[in-house]
Amino acid sequence: MDKQKTNRRTQIIEDAVELLVEEGYVNASIGNIAKRGEISKGVMTYHFPNKEELMKAVVEYCYERGALFMEKSMEGLVDNAPMVLRGYIESNLRFMFENRKYVLAIIEVVSNARTENGELLFKDDNGTIYEPLVEIFKWGQEGEGSFRAFTPIIMAKTLRSVIDSMGPRIAKDDISDMEKTITEIADTFDFATRKNV
Repeated sequence: MDKQKTNRRTQIIEDAVELLVEEGYVNASIGNIAKRGEISKGVMTYHFPNKEELMKAVVEYCYERGALFMEKSMEGLVDNAPMVLRGYIESNLRFMFENRKYVLAIIEVVSNARTENGELLFKDDNGTIYEPLVEIFKWGQEGEGSFRAFTPIIMAKTLRSVIDSMGPRIAKDDISDMEKTITEIADTFDFATRKNV
């Protein structure tokens, strides 16, 4: 994909994110996003044939930005599983605090986007979101013995549930002390997973 086309797609997605945050999912139509970006509806549909495709691209884009942020934040954290787990938690939450618009956009789309037969468009049926955590937990249990015995997938689902539940509060700026919140959640799962506390 050439650079100009990539830049146009990215700008459309960013315009969609802004509109989702300011006016909600219902008002984030192809026409309204085109108007916001001062482009024709034809240019919009060239890149995204319908709202469903655009909303999928928005969610993918926001998650990619989060993954890149986390990856950069966690560079060099290879000493041990507890350190990598803490890095995962802290970087994920820090991204959410520092990028509220992406969190709000994801919440709007995931909560409202539906298929033609009315089912939610976004469901993590295959569990791919848990895989990085399951790998960290298995490494800590089987590889280095720093984690106690627990079922990795259950712990991964519990941790993701806590992180994901923070999204709406962070997006609404409902948390007064970001650093304290991040530390408390990281400490909680440090205690919950370590073999010797």
